Amino acid sequence: LREQSSSLPCYEFPIPAGVFERVDDLTSRSWRLRAKVMASRRVSGRLQFAKLFQGGVMDWDDGTIIFDWEEIPPNPENGGVLWQYRNMVDYDLYVDPQVHLVWAQESGVFANRQSKVEARFKLMTE
Repeated sequence: LREQSSSLPCYEFPIPAGVFERVDDLTSRSWRLRAKVMASRRVSGRLQFAKLFQGGVMDWDDGTIIFDWEEIPPNPENGGVLWQYRNMVDYDLYVDPQVHLVWAQESGVFANRQSKVEARFKLMTE
């Protein structure tokens, strides 16, 4: 977890060297790239899983892939986000939790560069 200057939490996941180039080659042959973000927690000795994100590519340029900005599936039993909903409903402003994923290569001209995926959790308004 890394805090950015914009004070939004950012999770970074390193990707081995050469993987970005290989994916780039495969997708140029009509493969579709999709990403999935899962969360887990242990409750009373049992693991629970939740899918936070699953989406395709929104934008792709030389060395950076930006995935679709998707809303985290709502769960009305999640007390952790109820404060935000109650706070904004009085102003007729809906706030949706979203995951933003960006996969970027290191800068440079060398082959087999490393890359990383950055995940940010944001509360977005319509």
